[in-house]
Formats: sequence, structure tokens, C-alpha cells
Amino acid sequence: MRTLITLFILIQQTISQNINSVYFVKLTDTEYQCNTTGCSPSVMMTASNLQECQLALLNNQQIRTVIFNNNTNQCEMSVSIPNEYGNLLVSIGSTTMIAFDKSQSSTRK
Repeated sequence: MRTLITLFILIQQTISQNINSVYFVKLTDTEYQCNTTGCSPSVMMTASNLQECQLALLNNQQIRTVIFNNNTNQCEMSVSIPNEYGNLLVSIGSTTMIAFDKSQSSTRK
């Protein structure tokens, strides 16, 4: 029983730390397109809905940009951030989510 309580506390601390370290912006009908050679390669995964892509973004601290295409149920993940290497374009049926570290955003203000 004591091991179970300790495990619960460790999981709770980890979840709390992850929630406090990142926030994301969700842009509907928008798609990130890399336009330079400095972009990192993206990784594709099949997702049944937008929430699966959101979880992939929030669970991997290296991923910064995720594009979910509702028409194909594809989730494209990248470590690049749109304002560094690319553009945001109108794309009906696509949702772009961009993760930011709270510590980085507070130093930019």
C-alpha cells in the first residue's frame, strides 16, 4: 500500500510539472508550412481525433508544432516553430497547435 501511495505522488508531481511548463496555441483552419532548409523533419502519425494530436504535443517536450488534418486523420509533428522557419497558411480542415515554454515567453515580454 505504501508503494502505491508513493507511486501516485510521483505521477502527480510529474503531471503537475508538465502542466506548468508548457502552454499551446491552437489555430483552426491553419497549416504551418516550412519554407527554408533550416526546418527539422516532421513525423507523421495517424490520430482518430484532434485530442490525440494535442496529447502528443503536450507529452513530448521536444515537439513544438503539430498539424492535425481532419480530412485524413493525420498528425504531423515537428520541433520547428512557425515564426522561426515558416509561414502559417489558410487550410480548411487543418488545425495547427504550437507549444511554448512558459519560461521562454516570460523572458520575451
